[in-house]
Amino acid sequence: MITNKQSLDHRRSLRLLMMLAKHQAILEPSADGAYYFLYFEGVRRVKCDKTILTNWIANELVSVALTADVQKISITELGRKHVIRNDENDYAAQHRVIETDHITVGDCIQSVKRNIKESPLSGLYRAYGAGKKAWLSSAEFDAGERLRVDFEYAQLGPKITASWDPTAHLNGGKGGRRPSQTFSDRAIGARTRMQRAIDAVGPELSGVLVDVCCFLKGMEDIERERQWPRRSAKLMLKTALSMLARHYNPPQVSTRTSKPRHWGQEDYRPEM
Repeated sequence: MITNKQSLDHRRSLRLLMMLAKHQAILEPSADGAYYFLYFEGVRRVKCDKTILTNWIANELVSVALTADVQKISITELGRKHVIRNDENDYAAQHRVIETDHITVGDCIQSVKRNIKESPLSGLYRAYGAGKKAWLSSAEFDAGERLRVDFEYAQLGPKITASWDPTAHLNGGKGGRRPSQTFSDRAIGARTRMQRAIDAVGPELSGVLVDVCCFLKGMEDIERERQWPRRSAKLMLKTALSMLARHYNPPQVSTRTSKPRHWGQEDYRPEM
């Protein structure tokens, strides 16, 4: 049973962690050592109980570093996830990064929010840190997202709820897939495009392409399932995406004919 004091300490701890998520602080103990003071830049000092700080360090929510005889305390990645999880009351929120994007719908431009961590390709496409280059190019990332769109339109994903389709008994009864006649033209067209894309990549690389782009599997899961060496899935995926990008945007073939090198009559034969 959680007492009022425990609930109050939890709220106070969460409030201080939220402040640490925005600014780094200087840590100084009190004269009697019973509690600590947190000095934030531009903010007055904040009192922190010793039990709260001990709990933070034990759970690796913060890190304390000694710089020029000054103790600086900063929040860790686990601490940030702890704040997000408790602040939004959503466990999945700690695994999301929401960004605002703009899309064109007809003649209008609308702002939408999207989770850039939904697809494994997003992490490989984004460059982290100054001077670092993204692993995937824009053409490769767009090709993978285009394959995923066709996969969703083709309705090839597994069912996660009960089927209320009255024609399910026509194709194997309970749990059976619908007959092809009941699919829309858009779904049939998406299946055709997806099959052409897989054939263009080839059977050697299409498996990792579908697992990452369509089923959103991580690199470690693919390497574990296929018993591949570590970090080899990234190389195989990049090769598959480059072939997929070339399939979607084939290089232009020059229509110019080569210049004649020699003029001769019909009975002309070169001397050997």
